[in-house]
Amino acid sequence: MLSRTADSLFWLARYMERSEDMARAVLVGHWMASMARSLGNPGNEWHSTLIASGCEEGFFTKYQEATAAAVVDTSCATPAIPPASSPASRLRGAMRAPCGPR
Repeated sequence: MLSRTADSLFWLARYMERSEDMARAVLVGHWMASMARSLGNPGNEWHSTLIASGCEEGFFTKYQEATAAAVVDTSCATPAIPPASSPASRLRGAMRAPCGPR
């Protein structure tokens, strides 16, 4: 019983760490887009956030352009776009798995 609880806590901590990493990537994407606009170079800085998160391929099957709202929705809330790297899908997986992923 104690080892199963420790195992579940370990995987929950891993999912939380991955979620923090994704939130940090979205924050950096926001900073890059803000800097580009302030310098008069409105490029699509959100595309690099998609590449870093590994969601680029699945993203463009659903969306035409990498806008801030679409990237944040994909990176943080949508569990359907592979890989399921959004914090919401990771936490759902952690709650469903009785002893964590193997």
